[in-house]
Amino acid sequence: MKRLFFRRRPKKAIFLGDLEKAVMEVLWEEAPLSGREVHARVYRRHKVALTTVLTILERLQKKGMIKKEGGKKVYIFRPLI
Repeated sequence: MKRLFFRRRPKKAIFLGDLEKAVMEVLWEEAPLSGREVHARVYRRHKVALTTVLTILERLQKKGMIKKEGGKKVYIFRPLI
């Protein structure tokens, strides 16, 4: 089931798949998190690989829904909407 979200300018709709929605829900509840922390929480419901979650995080960043910040050794992700 896809959900519809709007950016700040509601000219362009953003559609989220099931995994994207699960990742966003984790970030909305517990942000900021590293990629591994997001994976650990998403893995409880969706048995997916770490690389899959990292790809989802990159796609969400390109859609403008999350921010990727450089940490010491890992990237930290936080939602923008």
